[in-house]
Amino acid sequence: MSRVPEYEQYTAAMRNRTAELLCFEAIGYVRGWCDARGGGAGEAIDFGRAFAVLVAAGGSRPNIADAWTNWCHGRHIGAGPEFTDTPPATIRP
Repeated sequence: MSRVPEYEQYTAAMRNRTAELLCFEAIGYVRGWCDARGGGAGEAIDFGRAFAVLVAAGGSRPNIADAWTNWCHGRHIGAGPEFTDTPPATIRP
């Protein structure tokens, strides 16, 4: 999956009720972080859509905070705890 899902991926994911709910929860969670970094709502929406696609795919996934940390560092948002680097405090949720 690319960093920002295609329209078809996102709309298919939103047919899954859990993915839809977690999409909006993810957007709400990261919106404040985006504001604090000087960004706008666009990044939060892109992240929420990517998280929805991840949820709709099923299987194991990180919590929203860990997925956001992965996103901020350019990693796949579904990456697990095998990463040992500590995110800088300025972007870690």
